[in-house]
Amino acid sequence: MEPDGHIVLNTDVKQKDGNRALVIAISDQAAFDLGTDHKIVSEDGGQEIENRQVLNENELLKEGRAFSFMKAVQMVNAKLLEKNPEETLLFDMILVSKSSPQSGSRVIKSVRHYGLDVSRFCFAASVDCTNYLRTNNVKLFLSSDEEEDFSALRTGFPAPLLFKQRAPAACEQLKIVFDGDTILRHIFQENKLEEIDNFESHLKSFPISEDPLIKFAVHLGEMRKKFSIYNSPLNVYLTTTHSDREMSAMALRSLRVWGLEVDEVFFLNGAPKSPVLLQIQPHVIFDDGLRHL
Repeated sequence: MEPDGHIVLNTDVKQKDGNRALVIAISDQAAFDLGTDHKIVSEDGGQEIENRQVLNENELLKEGRAFSFMKAVQMVNAKLLEKNPEETLLFDMILVSKSSPQSGSRVIKSVRHYGLDVSRFCFAASVDCTNYLRTNNVKLFLSSDEEEDFSALRTGFPAPLLFKQRAPAACEQLKIVFDGDTILRHIFQENKLEEIDNFESHLKSFPISEDPLIKFAVHLGEMRKKFSIYNSPLNVYLTTTHSDREMSAMALRSLRVWGLEVDEVFFLNGAPKSPVLLQIQPHVIFDDGLRHL
């Protein structure tokens, strides 16, 4: 047992190279629909859900908000391994749960039933899971719980909040949207810039190794280059509502400097993002202005 939780390896899955893989941590309540169980955890510390999970351990959990994302990630991995069976630049999914290992068997059985490529589980019933994220080189944390999401953000992990969609996003292609306005705010705030004239020089010297969002973008860009422009299982989008065209173009140049080529760009000039997002049906959106969604 590690000090940051109970770690359980999934022996059905080949373990990824921790130095090369893009590690994504996903909460069990995002992967599966826990119904009212999550509310019980919040109210009584989890004792009732412990009993319920043990009692119903043979009953499979239903698909959650992150389920289609996980399936799409597996599709990308499968295509990468088709191109090169020795490929090490892969997505590595780990599942984080507030349950104890005793009640976590239901989660593990559900993962195996659906054939999800989860390499390991962390049952952190009584500790802050962000310690586990740090020691396992996590680049992205996905949760449908705002408290978990903001806790990860405060400790420096990119943690886009998963929103329930009207229809599940497709699993044949992983779609990730970056909000250009968020990228620009991020760069200007981190560098304490006040003028556009200083942007280009600071962009090239931006400390990538110290910024988790940019590290994720760089890692994703390296993976995107493994595929051609057409029929890629991994698509990246950029949207911005900024009315200044130069500012919008700066967001695009930022991603390119970090090595991330974008498949489609939408400069909306103040128009709402919702129609575009409904058309794209993305799995993940990096947008710090939740009001846009």
